Amino acid sequence: MRSPGIFFWPDGVRGGRIESTPSGAVDLLPTICGLAGIDKPKGVHLDGSDLSPLLIEKGTFKRSQPMLWLAPSSGHLATLREGNYTLMGYRGYKLPANQVRKNELLQEMAKLADIDPSMPNLASRVSNTTFTSPEYKRLKNEFVRLRTFQEAWIPIIKKGGFSRFALYDLKADPFQKKDISKQRPGVTNRLKNKLLTLYKDVMTDAPDWPSK
Repeated sequence: MRSPGIFFWPDGVRGGRIESTPSGAVDLLPTICGLAGIDKPKGVHLDGSDLSPLLIEKGTFKRSQPMLWLAPSSGHLATLREGNYTLMGYRGYKLPANQVRKNELLQEMAKLADIDPSMPNLASRVSNTTFTSPEYKRLKNEFVRLRTFQEAWIPIIKKGGFSRFALYDLKADPFQKKDISKQRPGVTNRLKNKLLTLYKDVMTDAPDWPSK
């Protein structure tokens, strides 16, 4: 989540400076509208905010709602960021996982790429090798499909919820090592309510893709 972003526009943005305000990909559309001086799409709720006041150093930046990231296939189902706080919501349900087949694919790919299958972090080594062949590509494509989001999971995701929450102060703890949810229950409950509200909106708005 701590990835840098670079804006380059010599005629409009003063360079050689660092802006520490958190932002995300959801901010790109409203920011482009702001820089171009055009209205945002009508009748569409935008989760992001216009960063143009920060970029052109004119006006006041205001975020309309906390930033939210969702990752249904991860244990960290939802992450909410407001100010210096991050609230992590952990998945309270299990997704089908064919671990047996994934292990078989790793072994087969390792054999083709001449990689010792007993080595640690085998999945990373197999995925990042420069070796390739038609058969290796076929196996890797199947492995990637098993590891990534699948449409058949949608009903489970929509019905599922959270098992627990963790709170981190990014100013004091940028690597999120210490959960302070019990020490700051007021902040935790306030952000939890916001996270659940936003999450419900996303689940309600999300389509049911056909799995077949």
